[in-house]
Amino acid sequence: MKTNLNENKKRLKVIALLMLRRFFPYPHYFIIVFPFFALLISHNISPENVLSLYPLLPCLFTFMALFTYNELCDNDTDPPEKNLITSGKLLKDDAILFTALFILLAIISAIAIYRSPLTIVVFCSNVFFSLAYSGLKIRFKTTTAGPFVASYILWVAPSLILLTNFSFWNPVAISLLCGIFLVFAAHELHHQIDDYTLDKKMKVKTLALRIGIKKTLLISGIVSSFGFLLVIYSMCLSLQYLYVVLFASLISLFVLFQSVLANTRSVLITGNIPVKLFLATYACIVLSLPLLLTLLILLVFSAEIYNYVQYYRIPPDKIEVVNESPQISVN
Repeated sequence: MKTNLNENKKRLKVIALLMLRRFFPYPHYFIIVFPFFALLISHNISPENVLSLYPLLPCLFTFMALFTYNELCDNDTDPPEKNLITSGKLLKDDAILFTALFILLAIISAIAIYRSPLTIVVFCSNVFFSLAYSGLKIRFKTTTAGPFVASYILWVAPSLILLTNFSFWNPVAISLLCGIFLVFAAHELHHQIDDYTLDKKMKVKTLALRIGIKKTLLISGIVSSFGFLLVIYSMCLSLQYLYVVLFASLISLFVLFQSVLANTRSVLITGNIPVKLFLATYACIVLSLPLLLTLLILLVFSAEIYNYVQYYRIPPDKIEVVNESPQISVN
């Protein structure tokens, strides 16, 4: 009896450590909500204190369910270094148990927090798409819609739920939300390119495998360009033109830099930290934060860019060497 108790304690400790290490990258996603909180505060709709964060609690539990369920659905195809279940660090039964627990906590907290029926509907759709992305015999991640579903559940849904909860709909918020959706859909397309070789080996029909890398890059460029245009339009409606010109210049440089890297060095930036930098600075300006604090935030994000932006090499079997310059081949 005592042995079983010790084993269960050890098992719970391992699970807790895995949860902290693998399933809690959520500031990475929730930072996108920062500009929308800034807009709500600037319009005196949301209080400027910690309690104003409560609408994000159901989203937190949904993220936990999403990542746990993803490990469960992909354990038959993922290599051990990419999946905790495949590597034997997390038991299947524990993954099933925690997925159910997180979904239950998400639903209970949503019912307790959200007062609008529309907010509950939007939240439930997010839960459905989060599970259907990896499983439910739908697996959006292997369909053409995969990058767009991923953009919605990972980057857009918390902000959409927040806006719906406070019934805050104006051209600034709507154009910003749509722009972010398109920008991060392009970001998810880049992840498909990064996973091209593994997906091909596993016979997973992602969009990149269906149409080829060159066409995927073209679609990604078009989608991100439209997204950035919507973000700049949102800024035009809410900021002085001097700031708009500055942001537009920085965004143009980022898009150009990304394009040059993809076409001349056969690598992609998938960290998208510059985009988060733009959004965080935008929020600071909306809130009229002191210049020193805004510069400090910029400095912190600049350090993040320097340390964490990763370059993902396009698979070599899709590159031709022409005049000693790597080019992406046409499918």
